[in-house]
Amino acid sequence: MFVFVRQMQEFNWTPYWREHPKDIAELIERAHAYQYGANTTFWEDNLEDGSGKEEFIAIWIGMRFPAHAPPLKLAAQEAEKLPLQLLQPHSEAYGKIVSLAGHLQRRVGDADIALPQVAIGKVLGIAQRTASMYLQLAERECFLRKTARHNHAQKKAALYRFDLGRFDWKNGKERK
Repeated sequence: MFVFVRQMQEFNWTPYWREHPKDIAELIERAHAYQYGANTTFWEDNLEDGSGKEEFIAIWIGMRFPAHAPPLKLAAQEAEKLPLQLLQPHSEAYGKIVSLAGHLQRRVGDADIALPQVAIGKVLGIAQRTASMYLQLAERECFLRKTARHNHAQKKAALYRFDLGRFDWKNGKERK
């Protein structure tokens, strides 16, 4: 099942579909019924105990990143598709960092996000110092809340939580 979910996640789903694995499971059922008839279900035909739909949904929810997809690059791609529109855009690079952090938080759900400055710089084509300053600004403007400091000795980035409620995720606009 794990491999099947990985393969399904590699499809280019829209943000709506990606956030609704139950709907994807039902789509799989409808496609299977269309091809093989309404008297059969995908889960019963392909799994011994027939409980695959619930397992599919549970694995999908727990698996936030497709195989071979670095989280920051994936979040940057999503941010390009739906860039967050700030009420006060200080610069293009700042907007990209806020968008990247927001999309990363959406993908991981209720968990901390790591925002390594060097990696952000590489993904966005900016200097590490610029990434550092803009992350600090995003903290001051309450887009980000730091939950753990970086640990240079252990090579661990600082951890944050992004305020997802500040944006309308249908159009990317910051709420007033």
